[in-house]
Order: sequence, then structure tokens, then C-alpha cells
Amino acid sequence: MFYSDEEYYADREFLTNSSLKLLHKSPVQFYQWLTNTGGNQSTTALEVGKAFHALCLEDVVNFVGYDGTRRGKEYLQFCEQNDGKIVLSKKDADMIYAMQNVLMKTPQVVELMYNKDDEQLTELPAISEWDGIPIKGKADMVVEKNFEPAYLVDLKTTGGTLEEFRRSAKYMHYDQQAAIYCKLFDVDTFYFVAITKTYPYEVGIYKCSPQFIQQGAIKAQEAIDKYRRLFMNKQFNPYDAAEIGVL
Repeated sequence: MFYSDEEYYADREFLTNSSLKLLHKSPVQFYQWLTNTGGNQSTTALEVGKAFHALCLEDVVNFVGYDGTRRGKEYLQFCEQNDGKIVLSKKDADMIYAMQNVLMKTPQVVELMYNKDDEQLTELPAISEWDGIPIKGKADMVVEKNFEPAYLVDLKTTGGTLEEFRRSAKYMHYDQQAAIYCKLFDVDTFYFVAITKTYPYEVGIYKCSPQFIQQGAIKAQEAIDKYRRLFMNKQFNPYDAAEIGVL
């Protein structure tokens, strides 16, 4: 197991749902992840998501908001004064607090994620194998009932509507994520809790059907097969044409 977040994210021996999503998208991008040559992929959306997760799952404020143009001497001084924290715009920081407020006022979310009769384990890592290939994952939340894992919850933020989130779930490979995490934590039940990043910050709760999870398992196996063929059997050449076809 991994002793720190740094060790977890630096590891390349275990495949993850995110890395397998890259492999679906582009073997070259997967190769960059595998060899740690892809550079820093941090974006504002990722930083907002990270800050929101820390606040809602761990009750940790790991961010600050800056009210002004995020460049220049004053901004650099502000970053130095808040070293170790995610520096967001004040607008984004206020948005995160507003989203958390809505989330905590949603009774179905409270029952699902914050029930005092249950045990909630957050940011919990696990390792396993998929068809002989080491895999790992870090669950947003594992909810235990009677000291046994009962279900998983994954918290998502979305810039679109809830309808757009629901329609794009398979395209975004959320089915694969559900399948991999259910295997990692040996559970059958997986929920996505999504919240929009625009007022009134609507909340959607989606339980993954067995069919959805099975479709994700098929995708995961396809990615594992591709990984074995291209990288374990050394058929991948990063300089090959990414695509050859007819227009």
C-alpha cells in the first residue's frame, strides 16, 4: 500500500481508471503518463474539484481566494503567503463554499454521505488485479454499515447541466470507473453525486445499475487488453501515426 499521496500519484506500476481512460483516448498520452513525460496537466477545473473534494469529504480548507488579477507582484506575494494552498479566484472560492452549503442542505445527500449511523471512510486507496494486471484506485467515500463496506460514493462537479452530466456518463467512462472501484473495494453498489458549478448549484444522485457497471467492466477489459498488447508485448511506438484512415 502507499504511505503518502505523493507516493500514490508517483507510482506507475499500478494502472488506474484515469490512466485507462487515457489509453482509450490516446496510447501516446497514456505513454506520457506511464513515463511521466506529460508535464503538468493542472487546470482551474481540476483545482476547483480538488478544493471542493477536500472541503466536502474531509472538512479541510486547502484553498484561498484572491480578489484581483492573478498576476503581478501582489499576486505573487499572496501566493507566497499562502504557500501549500490552492490559490483560486475569489469568485471560484466563493462558489465552492456556496456549493458545499447546498450539498449539506440536500437531505438525500446527508442520508447517503453523512448519516451518523454509518462509518464514512474518505480518500481511501485500494489495490487489486484486473486480469492479472495490478490496478489501484482511491475512493472518494466508502460507506460502511455494521463494519462492512456497503457502497461507494464519488463526488463530481460539472460545468454543465445535470442532464448533460447524465448523458455524458458513458462517454466520460464513469461506467468503467464504477466497475473498477466496485472490484477494488469488493462492493456491488456505486453512487455518483454530481453538483453543477452554476447557481442554483443543482444536485443529482445517480445509482449505477448492474448494466452500467457491466458495460464499464467491458471497457476496462478492452483497455487492459490494449495495455498488454501495446506495452507489455512492446508493440507501441510513440512515433507511429496515431491514426490511418480514409476521408
